[in-house]
Amino acid sequence: MEFDPRVLETLLALDDTTLWSTVRRLAEKNGITLPPGSPPAAEMQRLRDSLSRKSAADVKEAARILREVQAAQKKQ
Repeated sequence: MEFDPRVLETLLALDDTTLWSTVRRLAEKNGITLPPGSPPAAEMQRLRDSLSRKSAADVKEAARILREVQAAQKKQ
């Protein structure tokens, strides 16, 4: 899986609130509902770290992080 490095750099340069809003919109377009508020800073950093590595495996890790955030929301 190839990713446009310029797009990833742009996303990673966003503040947490804006990045999370963007991730939520992309997820919703694919039928995934994520909580409106940004996750804790540690979770956002994990997401940023996985996206910054730019490999398909790391994108799968980012998806796993999003599933964890989604599951945590359902428990609340």
